[in-house]
Amino acid sequence: MSTYSEIRRCWLTGAATIALATAAQSAGAQTVDTPAIQPQGTPPGTIQTDPVATDDNAASATQDIVVTGSRIRSQNLKSEAPIQSVGEEAIERSGVSLASELLTDLPQFGSTFGNSNQNSNTAAAGFNTGVELVNLRNLGVQRTLVLVNNRRHVGGDPGTSSVDLNSIPSSMISRIDVVTGAASAVYGADAVSGVVNIILKDNVEDLTVSGRSGISSRGDGGQVQFSAVMGGRFADDRGRFTIGAEYSRDDGIIAGNRAYGLADGLNNRVDLAGGSTGIPGGTISGGANGTFIFDLQNRLVPAAGQPLSETRYQRAPRRSQLAANERFLLSANGRYSLIDGDGGASRMEAYFETGYANARTRLAIEPQVIFFQGLPRLGTEAESPADAPAIPANNPFLLPLIPTIGAVPASGVQVLRRISELGDRGINVERETFRIVGGLRGELAQGVNYDIYYQHGTVRAVQEDTEVFDRFRLAAALNVDNNGTPTNLADDRCVDARYRSLGCIPLNVFGVNSISPQFLAYAVIPSVSVTKATQDVVSGYISADLFSLPGGKATIVGGGEYRRESVRYDPAASNLDRSSSVRFLDASDGSYTVTEQFGEVRLPLLRDLPFVRALSLGGAARYSKYSTIGSEFTYNVRADWMVDSWLRLRGTTGTAVRAPNINELRAPQSRANSTAFDPCDRFTDTGAPITLSAVRATNCTTALGALAATLNQTQIQRDTVASQNSGNPNLTAEKARTYTGGVVFTPQAFLRGLSLSADYYQIKIDRVISTLSVQDTVNQCYDQAGLPGVFCDRVSRDPVNGQLIGVNNQLFNAATEEVQGVDVQLLYGLGLGNVGGAPARLNLRGSYALLLKHDFVARAGAAVDRRVSQVGDARHRVQAGATLALGSGRFSWDTRFVSRSVADTTATGAAALNNTVPRYFVHDAQISVDATRSLRLDFGLQNVFDKQPPIVTNPSRTVSGGTIAGGVYDVRGRYFYVSGVARF
Repeated sequence: MSTYSEIRRCWLTGAATIALATAAQSAGAQTVDTPAIQPQGTPPGTIQTDPVATDDNAASATQDIVVTGSRIRSQNLKSEAPIQSVGEEAIERSGVSLASELLTDLPQFGSTFGNSNQNSNTAAAGFNTGVELVNLRNLGVQRTLVLVNNRRHVGGDPGTSSVDLNSIPSSMISRIDVVTGAASAVYGADAVSGVVNIILKDNVEDLTVSGRSGISSRGDGGQVQFSAVMGGRFADDRGRFTIGAEYSRDDGIIAGNRAYGLADGLNNRVDLAGGSTGIPGGTISGGANGTFIFDLQNRLVPAAGQPLSETRYQRAPRRSQLAANERFLLSANGRYSLIDGDGGASRMEAYFETGYANARTRLAIEPQVIFFQGLPRLGTEAESPADAPAIPANNPFLLPLIPTIGAVPASGVQVLRRISELGDRGINVERETFRIVGGLRGELAQGVNYDIYYQHGTVRAVQEDTEVFDRFRLAAALNVDNNGTPTNLADDRCVDARYRSLGCIPLNVFGVNSISPQFLAYAVIPSVSVTKATQDVVSGYISADLFSLPGGKATIVGGGEYRRESVRYDPAASNLDRSSSVRFLDASDGSYTVTEQFGEVRLPLLRDLPFVRALSLGGAARYSKYSTIGSEFTYNVRADWMVDSWLRLRGTTGTAVRAPNINELRAPQSRANSTAFDPCDRFTDTGAPITLSAVRATNCTTALGALAATLNQTQIQRDTVASQNSGNPNLTAEKARTYTGGVVFTPQAFLRGLSLSADYYQIKIDRVISTLSVQDTVNQCYDQAGLPGVFCDRVSRDPVNGQLIGVNNQLFNAATEEVQGVDVQLLYGLGLGNVGGAPARLNLRGSYALLLKHDFVARAGAAVDRRVSQVGDARHRVQAGATLALGSGRFSWDTRFVSRSVADTTATGAAALNNTVPRYFVHDAQISVDATRSLRLDFGLQNVFDKQPPIVTNPSRTVSGGTIAGGVYDVRGRYFYVSGVARF
């Protein structure tokens, strides 16, 4: 048995033991009143927004601390960068089962990638179904570095560095720190927008059991969660351990169970026109009499003039709006003192951390659509999994239709058909994450500390696509031998003897429910793909006090790190040979290594002077050598000026890099079906002329010649544009310049309990690694003067009729992106004396994010895409709340606000209709009761007024082809939950 399997078996046995030991016991929780948002380093029960706000004498006089954003250890150390923390109590009382849900509510985060906004388009990219990724500043999940206990964590989406928060048990989290600014010099690549540092519990000395259950007001979206965390000391207090187990299940939500999901929709309204032309009866084109459909009554009728309910298929009602998910997680850590350090001797402590997570996710998708069109795409680079040969002119099932549809050419007819007989498709993913850390840390001499560790992590994902057709079997079933009797269908058979031996029977695609169960049994095949990512890290550093300055001791840190990342893709056989009707994917493997040296310094310059209670400077630098892109250098400079006990100024400036990950460099080629409006289209679906801009008209004429004047893209052609995606081994690193500056106001002398901070940030990224959507790529091609090759070389057209047939979306370094904004944090605690004989206290909290700028430039010379006020980039976002504590009970009310947004900031004319998304408020309420000294119960109501999310369709980048921006807006609706925490 492998070591991995042995460890997993031990974990499972341990979890079962904990469950049996605690199942029959009663429990309780101690009362601690904590605000929803808590500053880094702030003890439970306080209301400070930042560690600097505490009086110097309030900190421990003996314990050094390390704040997120630095490796320097010091008493009373403050962070020069703005830090926002979510504490343990806030997590327990939030009413959410995942840490990512809590972070999503913070105004500093943009559209996340998770169970609430995954769909067939995102799944086509590969093994990311079921992950929960966070997106600080809406600059992309790949630019937010997630740490666990100040260390990197293996990426949850194999081939990337993006950490899946599903793999971290929320019951083991002590706090979550969020830092904006350049942290690459301290932690390495990927910390472009900032760092999310998850600190796990490691000082537990009791047993805590918790449970949670919830359901929506519509009876769906049920959730359950159970956890147990225990810890203690051993070996005469030389050692400590903490272990936790957690199980959770989310039943998910199907969009059709919500009013907003009854149709595919158009911007901000449910509208059947947003549906697909791939209908169950089929849309037939190519006959002399025009385009025909089989309506819902199975009648062959002209497509023109039919109601949208007949010509459009609504995909949204069949899709998961919230993917179903089930998780089992285990986590443990411990430490043991090898050398005590008594009498001034050196100290040495051995420590370990380990964790295992098993997550299973199911994503429901509407039935498969197949486009029986043949050329020009079949057999070319533009071919997609939805392509199949045209229906031959002599097909026996076509012949009876010719009197109605008219004469057909020798090449046959084209049919766009939804294979509804097979039912809904699904994507099932099982993801296993394992991580282990072992290290030594201690003190060599007074003021000289060290930490060295080895870390190993793996993620293995098994993805099953269900209801997949074998396209080759499908094609064979269209080539029919009528046995010399064209009107007698009973004796027809497939021409190809090899496929007849596999059970091939002729395929009839004409009409509703015309495909037999026997054909489905023959044509549907299994499709299981596997990928595995591995991460190995060796890292260590030494910190030392150098000399004394007027403000204290100068401290320096020096260290090094080696990291290796690797991934292997083993797609299903049908993905490899292009027989799959769902996705094409090549086998691939890749790896890279990086060797780094880093240093950091802190200089406390002045202290206890008029207008200078404390003044310090600091900085960090890192040199990194990658096996893929060569060397990179990053740095930051930090300043902190405490004017007095109530006023502090802080600022940082620095650089950051993001090296291309393995997916971006080596991702196997994949192809899927997409929807795109042709910029050169000259007519609407009703035949009305379209007026093109001068630049677009000139480019279209240059590219298409005489065809440009008469190009008419049909709805079918619009819905069947092939998208080809792959990595690019020639990518270079992204480089960013960041600035932050802020003020912290804590007037304890005259307004005790108030803490207010405001911080400005600016992040500008050059050489952005990006791939535009299919729509953006074709727009950039025809809307930029001169038909720029970086975009136009990616566009494929039919050489005969000029129609858009495919887009190659390979990644490239060409864009620049910049964000600017201001964050404001407020906490205020007010004692209310005794009310009815019980002590009362009111805690107020607020977090406000003002987005001043978010500009994206696709390439040098291109027009600026100003994204402020686009969905996911709202100009104003607020989270505010109040908690009234009265004796052993608490009542909390929290409100989230998102300002007015638009689906597309560039939309004009008809595209701008219903483009506006109104401002958005969501309110949550909770009652907490300390039933006993050791048992706390919480009763909550999320989205009290059942606020529904807006409908936002393409071209919004946030939605990625879906109907609802689930990463921005609440999709559950009104939701009830009850939870309890018991401590022994």
